[in-house]
Amino acid sequence: DVHCHVFGPAEKFPYAPDAPYCPPDAPFERLQKLHKTLRIERAVIVHASCHGADMRVTLDAIARSKPQRRQAHAERRRPVRTDGA
Repeated sequence: DVHCHVFGPAEKFPYAPDAPYCPPDAPFERLQKLHKTLRIERAVIVHASCHGADMRVTLDAIARSKPQRRQAHAERRRPVRTDGA
C-alpha cells in the first residue's frame, strides 16, 4: 500500500496563489502508468497543499480510480483562542 499525490495539469487544476510549492505537472494518467509499472494495486490519494482548498484534482483522480484507491486530506482550520479574547 502507498500514498500518492496528483499534481495538475495546472491549466485544468491550477495551483493555489499562495501555494507553498509548485511542482511540475504529474496528472492522474502519469500516476496510473507508474502504478502499473510498479505493480501497485492499492493506494491512498492524498490532497496536496499546492492545490490549496480546491479539491477538484483529488476528487477527479478518485472518481477515475479503481475501487482500491482512497482519498485522504487535511483541512486547514483557524486557530481557536483559549484565552477568552
